[in-house]
Formats: sequence, C-alpha cells, structure tokens
Amino acid sequence: MDNILEVSDLEIMLSADQGTVDVIQSVSFKLAPGKTLALVGESGCGKSVTAASILRLLPRELEITRGSILFRSPDSGEVTDIAKLAPRGSAIRDLRGNDIAMIFQEPMSSFSPLYTIGNQIGEVVQLHRKVSKKEARDITAGLLDKVGIPDAWAAVDRYPHEYSGGMRQRAMIAKALSCDPALLIADEPTTALDVTIQAQIVELMQELQQEFHMAIIFITHDLGVVAQVADEVCIMYAGRVVERGQVRDIFHEARHPYTRDLLHAMPRLGNLEEELVAIEGNVPGLFDMPTGCRFHPRCAAFMADTCNVRTPDLTQVSGSHIVECHLYD
Repeated sequence: MDNILEVSDLEIMLSADQGTVDVIQSVSFKLAPGKTLALVGESGCGKSVTAASILRLLPRELEITRGSILFRSPDSGEVTDIAKLAPRGSAIRDLRGNDIAMIFQEPMSSFSPLYTIGNQIGEVVQLHRKVSKKEARDITAGLLDKVGIPDAWAAVDRYPHEYSGGMRQRAMIAKALSCDPALLIADEPTTALDVTIQAQIVELMQELQQEFHMAIIFITHDLGVVAQVADEVCIMYAGRVVERGQVRDIFHEARHPYTRDLLHAMPRLGNLEEELVAIEGNVPGLFDMPTGCRFHPRCAAFMADTCNVRTPDLTQVSGSHIVECHLYD
C-alpha cells in the first residue's frame, strides 16, 4: 500500500426513533502522502461525517456498518484498518493528534474558554511527545510563531476570546500540527472568515504542507478554494461520491450534472454578464431519500424509469476520473 489513506466502500448507519438509514453509502477514495484531496458538496452531503469517521469521532447514533479505512503509518509502514478500532480504545487515541489531526469547522467552540491557548495546545504536546510542561510551552510558542501569531510568547497566555477569528483559526492549525501529523483533516477551515483572512489561511496551509510533507483532506463547499489547493476532488451528494477525479478533470471535464451545476453556480471574475444559476431544490432529508439516483429530483438530465428506479454504477471515464451517473452507464 503506497497511499497513506485508502477508504473503501464505507457505509455509516444512523439509528433513530424513525428507524435506521444509511447516512454514508459506498464512499471510496485514496490519498497519497503530500497530496490534497478535497471533499466538496452542499451542506448535508456527508462530508464532515466521512471525515469524522476517519478519527472515529462519530456520535453514538452513527455506526460504521461496512467498508474499511486503511491508514499507513509513515514511520513503521504498518497498515491499520481504523474502521475496526474501538472508538474509545487506546489504539485510536494513539492515532488522534499524533498521526492524524483535525482542524474543526468553528475554532471558537473547539477551544475551551476557561483555559489559555497555550495551556490547551501544550496539553496535546505533553500527551503525545512526553515532554515537560516547560518544554511543551516552548514548543507551543514556536508553533504559534510558525502559523503567524504576533508576539507568540505573550500570546501563549491569552484566552480564546482575546484572539480574533483569524488568529483563533491559526491557533487551531498550530494545535493540529503540534505532533507533526502525517494526515491533516481540515473541516471547512475558512468558512467563518472574511475573504482576506481566508486567502491567508489557505496560503499558510499550503506552506505548512510543503514543509511537513503531510497529506490533507480539505472539506469545503467553495470551489474557488478547491481550484487553489486540491490535487484530487471528490464531489459528494446525499452521502455518496458522485464524481471523483483530478482537479483539472473536475473543472474542465465535469461529467455529473450535479458537478456541472455546482460549477455554474460559482461566480467568475470578469464574467459580469454571465448569470449565476442556482440549483433548484434541496439536499433530501435522511428519511426522505429518493429511489434510484439520489440527485434525480433536481437533475435537468433526468431520464424517467431509469434515474428514479436504480442507483447508477460507477463508470471510469478516463484515468482516475470516475462518475456515478446513468448518462455514462
């Protein structure tokens, strides 16, 4: 296994009062060391749930019922099937923060307001690196300085509310990088920030990726960011990967109607006369999934008695470019 991560036929089930339902269905992708994979789709498409399953951070009502999540240790080369690890066991705790780290969507809720930033990052450093409190403080200050926090030594003793939104996100990145992870999962790290800060955070992550040679899973609904950071893209809809390919395939040779609709809804600099086209309808609810292709109620290319009857097969259109659509069966 040359890839650092291989997710195959992942299925996640939700148990609720109304019954059980597949939240994630037949999701597969691979990620090589030093590369960036973008998971893209509207809110509710299953991007964050897929990412949380890699760290076994799913809530109790969600359970992995099928598939594998193979992670290869960059040090030993040992391959671990994360899907088989106990969610609260020591094996997954060793991986979390150490080999696999995560930048959560909202940094304000990811830091406790009761403790200083330095205390919270230093705790992670002490846990995984087995260093003294003073050494952890020195490492924390160095990390804050590396991610661009002004006057890092003083910033160590500040509380989260004393940081701006952009600084909190940088501190969250510092926390994620505290143990030199081989895989970084970034769950919409630029969503709550203004455009200028977004660009700074994206640039920072690219610089750190080159320095540490880590693989990144970048979760976003912003295709503009995807074009800038990703090597490969997975388009997700209603818990399924409907199209997967290199970034140039997705932007220049998009095949799935949903991917095309997302691209048409993206504003382009200089195209002032081109009207943005909104995608009609909404992502279906978990207990209201349509039969057949899950996108067919919103699809302009809908074919009666086909799209609404059976789920399309995955079709390889070229190289690593794969699409799940009856147009290419």
